[in-house]
Amino acid sequence: AKLVFSASHAVKMGLPVPETVQESDIADDVPNGARRLSTWLRRTRQNKIRKVVREVYLRDDIVPETFPGADQILIIDTNIALHQIDFIAEDPCVNHVVVPYTVLQEVRHRHLGTHSRLRSLCRVE
Repeated sequence: AKLVFSASHAVKMGLPVPETVQESDIADDVPNGARRLSTWLRRTRQNKIRKVVREVYLRDDIVPETFPGADQILIIDTNIALHQIDFIAEDPCVNHVVVPYTVLQEVRHRHLGTHSRLRSLCRVE
């Protein structure tokens, strides 16, 4: 089990505390309320302290473009892309579908055939 503790505990235990993490360059473009940063310290197997930083960017200032004549837009996730690709590809009622880039990369990682089929559906003719 890995232990998660604060910097003050590391100092009390006599363990070295890691330096602060540099801010990323992407933070300059993100609005103030859109960035959430969580940090914690974790002990490695070699009994050293490592600072773990997770950044999440939630953007509400980006508005998707509307499709002409589209009442509804379908945004699919990875499971839908993997398990319902036949329905998405062949059913004429499914149009105006948005495939996020992360979904496309995850489908590529899990099933290359489905990825190539999804890419061919995404091409504009």
